[in-house]
Amino acid sequence: MTEPANTTRPIATTAALDPIYVIANVLTGDQFAIYAPGPHDERGMYTVAHVIGGTGGYTAPRIHLVHPGDIAAYAAGAADRMRRGGHGHGVSVWLDRTTGPLHERLTR
Repeated sequence: MTEPANTTRPIATTAALDPIYVIANVLTGDQFAIYAPGPHDERGMYTVAHVIGGTGGYTAPRIHLVHPGDIAAYAAGAADRMRRGGHGHGVSVWLDRTTGPLHERLTR
């Protein structure tokens, strides 16, 4: 007897991470989030997640680690891409939890 195929998808979770910057497009469902560096990361790398929405539902988040020196440009690129996605007027930016120099450099 063969085992049934595992049709479940692994679920990427960011529940334990602390979001400090979020861009969301309510029309397309696209989301981009920056999470605070974890206390165990000596390099101060930021975890970022991209979620692509759409009529077919949401995709699993794409998770990346971004160097602190690159995070502002990375976020600006994500914001620009979401705004140019055809529904720029549906984009909102939440950066209330971002402080200090990073707050000044992030796209609003």
